Amino acid sequence: MTAYWNKAFVAVCDRCGTERGRKFEGGSVIAGPGGDFRAGPVTDRGVRTLLADCDLSRAADKRVGEHNDALADRRPAHYVAALVAPPASSVASALPSGDPSPVQASQPGPAL
Repeated sequence: MTAYWNKAFVAVCDRCGTERGRKFEGGSVIAGPGGDFRAGPVTDRGVRTLLADCDLSRAADKRVGEHNDALADRRPAHYVAALVAPPASSVASALPSGDPSPVQASQPGPAL
């Protein structure tokens, strides 16, 4: 999904086999800007080197249809508060008992 949302090539390298008693899936993949698998996933938990042809000019075009652009349409001001403020549950648990109420997470965060 990250490749699709950002219209970028994404290579995910996952461990495989067993290490210190833990099994790893070995689900390495290379995905294209449309979210399509260019190589992988490795399904047998084995060691593999994945290679894929990646036309980087496909990732330079961030348009999605005639009226949308994967990066230009983002509105960072709308989610800055969520990135800066702690979740409401952690604020409430940090307050001493009897404190009237935590700061609401929906209040605007600091300007960046």
